[in-house]
Amino acid sequence: MLYTVILGGGLIGTGIARWLIEAGSEVTIIEINADKVDIINASLGDVAIIGDAHKISDLELAGIERADSFIATSSRDDINLVACQIAKEKYSISNTTSLVFNPGNDEFFQLLGINKTLNVTNTVIESIASASAELFVEEV
Repeated sequence: MLYTVILGGGLIGTGIARWLIEAGSEVTIIEINADKVDIINASLGDVAIIGDAHKISDLELAGIERADSFIATSSRDDINLVACQIAKEKYSISNTTSLVFNPGNDEFFQLLGINKTLNVTNTVIESIASASAELFVEEV
């Protein structure tokens, strides 16, 4: 069974956790906000812990030593990058994925060995542009 540690219990982190659980995987979400942890645990079962993904003790409480993958979904690029680096370098997790919000940071994440990145800003811009393109096409 695949085991994934997820940083961030917002809509994205929780949505990914739900999808992984439904696919038969095991997950733990590390979330700093106690109220969010309560909501997640009420919704998905006991899968979230209160913690900071920069603290080794919190990562180990989440079971990072046995994780197959690590996914960072915080809204801050710096937090996501450091957490992925810790997962990759200290715990030898080869499958690291991170959200990236600043388009200029995407290449930096990849250069530092983060396996997969999703540039949220570019994805939203491309989706809106694609959905709105027909509004800007003139008939001839």
